[in-house]
Amino acid sequence: MNDVIAPPSFDPLPSGPLLSRFVLEQPLLPAIALLLVAIGVLLVQNRTGRLGARSLWALAPVALAGGVLAAGSLVQTERELLRERTRELIGAAADADTDRLRGLLAEDVSLEVSGAIARVLQRVSGREDMLSAVDARLERQYPIEDWSVYNLQASLDGPGVARTQLRVRVEIRGSLAHGSIWRLHWERDGDGPWRCFELEPMWIQGVGSFDG
Repeated sequence: MNDVIAPPSFDPLPSGPLLSRFVLEQPLLPAIALLLVAIGVLLVQNRTGRLGARSLWALAPVALAGGVLAAGSLVQTERELLRERTRELIGAAADADTDRLRGLLAEDVSLEVSGAIARVLQRVSGREDMLSAVDARLERQYPIEDWSVYNLQASLDGPGVARTQLRVRVEIRGSLAHGSIWRLHWERDGDGPWRCFELEPMWIQGVGSFDG
């Protein structure tokens, strides 16, 4: 199968707990469902001629909808934080902002490559070497004018260990838009910040995948 132009399918990362995802991370859907329940209650009561004091029952799902939206806006889950850190890392790398990138990388961070990707990228080990590579390739050789992130997923794999997976689209100065898929591995020491300790390019447009 030719995966040079179009990416192969990759397994998604494990999804988080249902309650956390739909109440704290995606509160709009359950809030709309609760509002529809309230409208349904009012329509039934109107049809049966029971509007009046009993209509107050319709306020319960409305209040729950408001509570769900409030919880979703006030509480940031670890998965949301990881997605935020991932966007920060991609933005810092695209801007070749090594000062900002330094705080997002673990000291022993590595860029792991294999398959077809190993023909165009070399393994990089250590934060300082990683920052030097970013400065050389993304600041001088392939400056990025614009970037965007798609299908960003996050998974908590254990205490202080997590992964994110995403598709990145970049516009390199003087060239066409270019796509790639990455998996980033994260670690956290206690209550400290999440830092990336491994970057794994899974597919690069025009090159192929890690096992191709």
